[in-house]
Amino acid sequence: MRGDNALPAAAPRVVVITGASRGLGAALALSYAAPGRVLGLLARQEDRLEEVAAACRNRGSRVETGVVDVQDHSTIQAWFDAFDTSHPIDLLIVNAGVYTGHGDDGAKESLGEAVWLIRINLEGAIACAYAVLPGMRARHRPPRPGDVPCRSPPFARCAVVLGQQGRPGGIR
Repeated sequence: MRGDNALPAAAPRVVVITGASRGLGAALALSYAAPGRVLGLLARQEDRLEEVAAACRNRGSRVETGVVDVQDHSTIQAWFDAFDTSHPIDLLIVNAGVYTGHGDDGAKESLGEAVWLIRINLEGAIACAYAVLPGMRARHRPPRPGDVPCRSPPFARCAVVLGQQGRPGGIR
């Protein structure tokens, strides 16, 4: 019999969240923090990341952090390889990204800024997805009701994962 603090059988045991040092990423980390769960938290700002990690540890999670920039693809790959070897990843939440916002006068970003945003946000997400997919595929399990078939390109699956998180029985 499971203890009161045990995770449900279908719950992801190992979750990695990028952009975990503030905002939505920090909120997701705190939401997933629970006894019996391992969190891999990635972000660029070490001090903020460590604050979130400490709060997650206080909720009973085992936490490993990585101070990385999703633009640094080789470092991303190395971190995921090491983490996935010791903690096979069940769920990746690709949340890291940048936003320049609009100017004080409401003007939109320049074309150069828009291209820069896309490069960081899309390429960073793809780099993270490509880093974890080999291990996740190797651990493939039979599909459960509600799972989305994985026949689309990896970057499309990444978007589907993000869109399915709130859905019961969604991709894990």
